[in-house]
Amino acid sequence: MNWKGFEKLVAAIHQKESEGADVKWNDTINGRQFDVAIRFRFGLHTYLTVIECRHHAKPIEATDVDAFVTKSRDASANKAIIVTSSRYQTGCFPVAERHGIELYTLKQIDDLPEDLFLPETIEGIAIWGIALVTSQGEIRLPDEDASRLQFIVQNARLSYKGQTRSLADVLDRIISSSSRELSREEQEYPCLFEPPTVIEMPDIDNPFEQRRHELRALTCRAVLTDLRTTRTDTDVLTRGVDPRILAGDLEYTDATRGHSRRIPPGSLGLGADTVFVPGHFYRSLKFRFSYHCDAVNGDLVAMLLLEGYQHGQFLQVEFTFDRRKTTDYQEIEEPDQIERLGRLLASHRRIVASQS
Repeated sequence: MNWKGFEKLVAAIHQKESEGADVKWNDTINGRQFDVAIRFRFGLHTYLTVIECRHHAKPIEATDVDAFVTKSRDASANKAIIVTSSRYQTGCFPVAERHGIELYTLKQIDDLPEDLFLPETIEGIAIWGIALVTSQGEIRLPDEDASRLQFIVQNARLSYKGQTRSLADVLDRIISSSSRELSREEQEYPCLFEPPTVIEMPDIDNPFEQRRHELRALTCRAVLTDLRTTRTDTDVLTRGVDPRILAGDLEYTDATRGHSRRIPPGSLGLGADTVFVPGHFYRSLKFRFSYHCDAVNGDLVAMLLLEGYQHGQFLQVEFTFDRRKTTDYQEIEEPDQIERLGRLLASHRRIVASQS
């Protein structure tokens, strides 16, 4: 799911929970853009709630909350809410309390059976915010989808004077050799590279294509975190379980009070009225994969899984399903995504044609 999909999901949750309210996505008030705006009447008065959505791995900082205080006041909002798919730094809470800002997180619960896990956790490293400084400019790796980021990191290769290492290995070495000791507070880890260091990596928008860049520097952010480990007494678990396979309800949590609500994605009706049209692109609300509709024959829809990632692997598959039995698909409407997926589809067709 990209940031637009996350915003629309937040809007759909409030549409479901705010009976009689007017909920708008991407609204403009007094010249300021708001991700979600909710208007409702009570008695003789109209009330306005504005919501800021943040869908990325970077935690929300106190300065982000401060900025939204000013923005929401410019709109004369009665209530202001921030929703993130990440977490809040501790400095956010006193700022939010002082100005009456509500802080929420929205995440998808991985409904994995408890007996798949060992009781203890292990300490691991979460890495995000990877930026490559090349001779052509800066390249920021996408971290809104962990499996997609894993695919790029595993398949990128750095070469210097005849030696080649994976980007994953280089990141590990940068963090482990840094003078900054890893902690549970996020830190930035920079690294300069001597010329001629070259990185070959999958194209950010098209995993079929490789790009070659002269690499000058790299930065990333990292933090220590607790990881749960799966039992390895069956073959299916030796590589772990990709959580999106068993992804379940959405968890909407008041980060200040710790109160949570579970919301089944199907109850939001996001895909209930989806019309399948050959040649159009769709995304799965559960798996967050991208698809192309190849054909429609009555109630049977022929679909191509055009872009999906699991365990850092790029997936494509053709399949057919009965459209009466699912509400999991939503048409992709963002022009930039349609253009990108169109290029990806063209690459897919060229490869299939060359193999036939």
